[in-house]
Amino acid sequence: MPLVRQTHWPERANGTYAFRTLLDTGAVLAFGTDWPVAPLNPMENLKAAVTRQTLDGKHPNGWVPEQKISLEEAIHAYTVGSAFAEFQEKVKSSLSPGSLPM
Repeated sequence: MPLVRQTHWPERANGTYAFRTLLDTGAVLAFGTDWPVAPLNPMENLKAAVTRQTLDGKHPNGWVPEQKISLEEAIHAYTVGSAFAEFQEKVKSSLSPGSLPM
């Protein structure tokens, strides 16, 4: 999130990572670990989606907090959403027996 403010149009930064708005309009979120944009550790990315806290600690209440999503929604984006994005939802869309690893 801080990278957006530094490298892109600062006036547009509040419209980035608009997870709640996207979900509320019916979009499918597909999460991944996009190093160096996001940490490789998916747990840190789940926390960021749910709390909107930044790694630098500058936003303890969340950066653009109205865009927070639930942990269930974030996990769904990492599993079902990512499989959907690569047209693989029939074979690897859940954390369940028989499903391919993500």
